[in-house]
Amino acid sequence: MRTLRTWMAVPLGVLALVLVPGRPGRAADVPVAGDKVKMKDATQPGVAQRKVIFVSYDTAIVIPSEGGSADPSLTGGALEIHNGAGSGESVTIPLPAENWLRVPRSVEKPLRGWKYKEVVKDLPTSNYKLKVVFKQRLSGPLLRALAKDSRGNVVGYTLDEPTQGAVAIEVVTGDLRHCALFGGLVRSDESDDLGGDVFRGVFTASDADAPAGCIASPSGAFVR
Repeated sequence: MRTLRTWMAVPLGVLALVLVPGRPGRAADVPVAGDKVKMKDATQPGVAQRKVIFVSYDTAIVIPSEGGSADPSLTGGALEIHNGAGSGESVTIPLPAENWLRVPRSVEKPLRGWKYKEVVKDLPTSNYKLKVVFKQRLSGPLLRALAKDSRGNVVGYTLDEPTQGAVAIEVVTGDLRHCALFGGLVRSDESDDLGGDVFRGVFTASDADAPAGCIASPSGAFVR
Protein backbone atom coordinates (compact mmCIF):
# COMPACT_ATOMS: atom_id res chain seq x y z
CA MET A 1 0.00 0.00 0.00
CA ARG A 2 1.25 3.47 -0.86
CA THR A 3 -0.34 6.17 1.24
CA LEU A 4 1.26 9.56 0.94
CA ARG A 5 0.95 12.94 2.49
CA THR A 6 -1.92 15.33 3.11
CA TRP A 7 -1.67 19.12 3.45
CA MET A 8 1.75 19.06 1.84
CA ALA A 9 3.58 22.14 0.61
CA VAL A 10 5.40 21.65 -2.69
CA PRO A 11 8.46 23.92 -3.01
CA LEU A 12 7.74 26.76 -5.43
CA GLY A 13 11.07 26.16 -7.11
CA VAL A 14 9.82 22.79 -8.34
CA LEU A 15 6.76 24.34 -9.95
CA ALA A 16 8.85 27.04 -11.59
CA LEU A 17 10.57 24.38 -13.72
CA VAL A 18 7.43 23.85 -15.78
CA LEU A 19 5.98 27.35 -15.85
CA VAL A 20 6.50 29.73 -18.73
CA PRO A 21 5.50 33.35 -19.17
CA GLY A 22 3.20 32.52 -22.10
CA ARG A 23 3.26 31.33 -25.68
CA PRO A 24 4.85 33.76 -28.11
CA GLY A 25 2.04 35.13 -30.25
CA ARG A 26 -0.68 33.66 -28.01
CA ALA A 27 -1.99 36.69 -26.16
CA ALA A 28 -5.15 34.70 -25.41
CA ASP A 29 -3.57 32.66 -22.61
CA VAL A 30 -5.43 33.53 -19.39
CA PRO A 31 -3.84 32.24 -16.15
CA VAL A 32 -6.48 32.09 -13.42
CA ALA A 33 -6.57 31.35 -9.71
CA GLY A 34 -8.01 27.93 -8.94
CA ASP A 35 -10.63 27.69 -6.19
CA LYS A 36 -10.60 23.91 -6.11
CA VAL A 37 -9.74 20.72 -7.94
CA LYS A 38 -10.84 17.22 -6.92
CA MET A 39 -9.54 14.14 -8.71
CA LYS A 40 -10.25 10.46 -8.01
CA ASP A 41 -9.01 7.33 -9.74
CA ALA A 42 -10.14 3.79 -8.87
CA THR A 43 -8.63 1.30 -11.30
CA GLN A 44 -8.64 -2.47 -11.64
CA PRO A 45 -8.18 -4.71 -14.69
CA GLY A 46 -10.83 -3.81 -17.26
CA VAL A 47 -12.35 -0.95 -15.25
CA ALA A 48 -11.14 2.57 -14.47
CA GLN A 49 -13.44 4.93 -12.59
CA ARG A 50 -12.12 8.49 -12.74
CA LYS A 51 -13.52 11.88 -11.81
CA VAL A 52 -12.20 15.43 -12.14
CA ILE A 53 -13.89 18.58 -10.78
CA PHE A 54 -12.38 22.02 -11.36
CA VAL A 55 -13.75 25.41 -10.24
CA SER A 56 -12.45 28.96 -10.61
CA TYR A 57 -14.13 32.24 -9.65
CA ASP A 58 -11.20 34.42 -10.74
CA THR A 59 -12.21 37.87 -12.00
CA ALA A 60 -9.67 37.37 -14.82
CA ILE A 61 -11.94 34.78 -16.48
CA VAL A 62 -12.91 35.84 -20.00
CA ILE A 63 -16.36 34.85 -21.28
CA PRO A 64 -15.82 33.94 -24.98
CA SER A 65 -17.57 36.42 -27.22
CA GLU A 66 -20.31 35.25 -29.54
CA GLY A 67 -19.17 34.81 -33.13
CA GLY A 68 -15.54 35.45 -32.22
CA SER A 69 -12.42 33.31 -32.58
CA ALA A 70 -13.06 31.72 -29.16
CA ASP A 71 -16.81 31.10 -29.59
CA PRO A 72 -16.97 27.43 -28.52
CA SER A 73 -20.16 26.79 -30.52
CA LEU A 74 -18.08 27.54 -33.63
CA THR A 75 -14.57 26.39 -32.71
CA GLY A 76 -15.15 23.67 -30.13
CA GLY A 77 -12.68 23.32 -27.32
CA ALA A 78 -10.80 20.99 -25.01
CA LEU A 79 -10.30 20.15 -21.35
CA GLU A 80 -6.63 19.47 -20.67
CA ILE A 81 -5.08 17.88 -17.58
CA HIS A 82 -1.31 18.04 -17.12
CA ASN A 83 1.02 16.97 -14.37
CA GLY A 84 2.49 20.23 -13.09
CA ALA A 85 5.58 18.74 -11.39
CA GLY A 86 7.36 17.45 -14.49
CA SER A 87 6.22 13.80 -14.86
CA GLY A 88 5.13 14.40 -18.46
CA GLU A 89 1.63 12.93 -18.02
CA SER A 90 -0.88 14.89 -20.07
CA VAL A 91 -4.42 14.28 -21.33
CA THR A 92 -6.57 16.29 -23.74
CA ILE A 93 -10.34 15.69 -23.80
CA PRO A 94 -12.02 17.17 -26.91
CA LEU A 95 -15.16 19.30 -26.43
CA PRO A 96 -16.83 19.42 -29.88
CA ALA A 97 -18.64 22.57 -31.01
CA GLU A 98 -22.02 20.85 -31.39
CA ASN A 99 -22.29 20.25 -27.64
CA TRP A 100 -21.86 23.91 -26.62
CA LEU A 101 -24.91 26.05 -25.86
CA ARG A 102 -25.25 29.77 -25.44
CA VAL A 103 -26.41 31.11 -22.03
CA PRO A 104 -29.16 32.21 -22.21
CA ARG A 105 -30.22 30.30 -25.31
CA SER A 106 -32.34 33.18 -26.63
CA VAL A 107 -30.22 35.38 -28.90
CA GLU A 108 -32.54 38.28 -28.03
CA LYS A 109 -30.99 38.40 -24.56
CA PRO A 110 -27.42 39.50 -23.74
CA LEU A 111 -24.81 36.77 -23.67
CA ARG A 112 -23.96 35.61 -20.13
CA GLY A 113 -21.87 32.56 -20.90
CA TRP A 114 -21.63 29.07 -22.38
CA LYS A 115 -22.44 25.52 -21.30
CA TYR A 116 -21.02 22.25 -22.57
CA LYS A 117 -22.74 18.93 -21.86
CA GLU A 118 -21.95 15.48 -23.18
CA VAL A 119 -23.35 12.31 -21.60
CA VAL A 120 -22.63 8.91 -23.15
CA LYS A 121 -23.85 5.62 -21.71
CA ASP A 122 -22.96 2.85 -24.13
CA LEU A 123 -22.11 -0.08 -21.87
CA PRO A 124 -19.89 -1.96 -21.63
CA THR A 125 -17.50 0.20 -23.66
CA SER A 126 -18.35 3.80 -22.71
CA ASN A 127 -19.96 5.52 -19.75
CA TYR A 128 -18.95 9.13 -19.19
CA LYS A 129 -20.17 12.65 -18.50
CA LEU A 130 -18.49 15.93 -19.47
CA LYS A 131 -19.71 19.35 -18.38
CA VAL A 132 -18.09 22.79 -18.70
CA VAL A 133 -19.60 26.15 -17.73
CA PHE A 134 -18.47 29.70 -18.48
CA LYS A 135 -20.88 32.10 -16.79
CA GLN A 136 -21.01 35.76 -15.84
CA ARG A 137 -22.86 36.00 -12.52
CA LEU A 138 -23.79 39.07 -10.48
CA SER A 139 -20.95 38.20 -8.10
CA GLY A 140 -18.45 37.68 -10.90
CA PRO A 141 -17.41 35.13 -13.54
CA LEU A 142 -17.38 31.35 -13.08
CA LEU A 143 -15.45 28.63 -14.87
CA ARG A 144 -16.33 25.07 -13.88
CA ALA A 145 -15.50 21.69 -15.41
CA LEU A 146 -16.59 18.13 -14.61
CA ALA A 147 -15.29 14.95 -16.20
CA LYS A 148 -16.62 11.62 -14.91
CA ASP A 149 -15.71 8.34 -16.58
CA SER A 150 -16.41 4.80 -15.36
CA ARG A 151 -14.46 3.06 -18.14
CA GLY A 152 -11.32 5.18 -18.34
CA ASN A 153 -11.37 5.60 -22.11
CA VAL A 154 -12.15 9.36 -22.01
CA VAL A 155 -10.49 10.58 -18.81
CA GLY A 156 -7.07 9.03 -19.34
CA TYR A 157 -5.17 10.86 -16.60
CA THR A 158 -4.15 8.34 -13.91
CA LEU A 159 -3.35 8.74 -10.21
CA ASP A 160 -1.33 5.53 -9.87
CA GLU A 161 1.98 7.30 -9.25
CA PRO A 162 3.17 7.69 -5.63
CA THR A 163 2.30 11.41 -5.82
CA GLN A 164 1.24 14.04 -8.36
CA GLY A 165 3.01 16.96 -6.72
CA ALA A 166 1.01 19.46 -8.76
CA VAL A 167 -1.73 19.34 -11.40
CA ALA A 168 -2.56 21.89 -14.11
CA ILE A 169 -6.04 22.26 -15.60
CA GLU A 170 -6.61 24.07 -18.89
CA VAL A 171 -9.88 24.87 -20.64
CA VAL A 172 -9.45 25.80 -24.30
CA THR A 173 -12.03 27.41 -26.58
CA GLY A 174 -10.69 28.42 -29.98
CA ASP A 175 -7.68 30.66 -29.41
CA LEU A 176 -8.59 31.32 -25.76
CA ARG A 177 -6.85 29.21 -23.12
CA HIS A 178 -7.67 29.46 -19.39
CA CYS A 179 -5.13 27.70 -17.18
CA ALA A 180 -4.78 27.01 -13.45
CA LEU A 181 -2.02 25.27 -11.52
CA PHE A 182 -2.74 23.49 -8.26
CA GLY A 183 0.44 23.00 -6.26
CA GLY A 184 2.03 24.36 -3.10
CA LEU A 185 -0.58 23.69 -0.44
CA VAL A 186 -2.27 20.41 -1.42
CA ARG A 187 -5.02 18.89 0.68
CA SER A 188 -4.59 15.29 -0.42
CA ASP A 189 -2.13 13.60 -2.76
CA GLU A 190 -2.07 9.84 -2.32
CA SER A 191 -2.13 6.51 -4.09
CA ASP A 192 -2.90 3.11 -2.54
CA ASP A 193 -1.50 0.11 -4.43
CA LEU A 194 -3.76 -2.82 -3.49
CA GLY A 195 -1.92 -5.34 -5.66
CA GLY A 196 -3.02 -7.13 -8.80
CA ASP A 197 -3.10 -3.88 -10.80
CA VAL A 198 -5.72 -2.49 -8.41
CA PHE A 199 -5.18 0.97 -6.95
CA ARG A 200 -6.98 4.00 -5.58
CA GLY A 201 -5.67 7.54 -6.09
CA VAL A 202 -6.81 10.95 -4.86
CA PHE A 203 -5.61 14.50 -5.54
CA THR A 204 -7.41 17.51 -4.05
CA ALA A 205 -6.24 21.09 -3.73
CA SER A 206 -7.76 24.53 -3.29
CA ASP A 207 -7.03 28.26 -3.18
CA ALA A 208 -4.29 28.13 -5.81
CA ASP A 209 -2.85 31.43 -6.99
CA ALA A 210 -2.88 32.11 -10.72
CA PRO A 211 0.32 30.78 -12.32
CA ALA A 212 2.81 33.03 -14.07
CA GLY A 213 1.82 31.44 -17.36
CA CYS A 214 0.21 28.39 -18.89
CA ILE A 215 1.84 24.99 -18.52
CA ALA A 216 4.51 23.54 -20.81
CA SER A 217 5.69 19.97 -21.23
CA PRO A 218 8.95 18.90 -19.54
CA SER A 219 10.69 19.04 -22.96
CA GLY A 220 9.93 22.74 -23.13
CA ALA A 221 7.47 22.39 -26.03
CA PHE A 222 4.03 23.78 -25.38
CA VAL A 223 1.37 21.15 -24.79
CA ARG A 224 -1.54 21.83 -27.12
